Amino acid sequence: MNLIGNPGFETGTFASWMTYNAAINRSYVQTGFFSAELAGGMTNAYIQQVVPIAPNASYQFVISLAKSSSLRAPMMSIFLLFLDASQKTVALGFALSMRTLNQPESQTGAWKTIVESTTIAPASAAYALVFIHKVPQDQSSPVLVDDIGLYSLGRGGK
Repeated sequence: MNLIGNPGFETGTFASWMTYNAAINRSYVQTGFFSAELAGGMTNAYIQQVVPIAPNASYQFVISLAKSSSLRAPMMSIFLLFLDASQKTVALGFALSMRTLNQPESQTGAWKTIVESTTIAPASAAYALVFIHKVPQDQSSPVLVDDIGLYSLGRGGK
């Protein structure tokens, strides 16, 4: 079961998400009718969501990305933090920074899907914060995001 709410933005809104310089895109999608578009250029842009999780478990994160123009692909930073019941950070689940030079253009219908496994959530973890950030970069393309997933891989060690 996907723990992410509104994972493909199919509500046509950012319900379940907190955003900054992001918009719903209806022109280019991997599946469904909508995707999220993070503003290009020298603009900071992100989407984030906090979801309840089980402690002592590991998770698999999935995301699909594409550029929405022929401009160069910007740097992306994607991470997952485990939070306690008061939503204070207790551990890093994973962190991924990448230059998306081989990110496909959405006009071609090609998307890059990234799959990342987390560390085991600490016993004190109650939530996960998923943060997807497009780093400001001059003359860089907006980035499209679609089909985000967070799936439990089951219990780990204590």
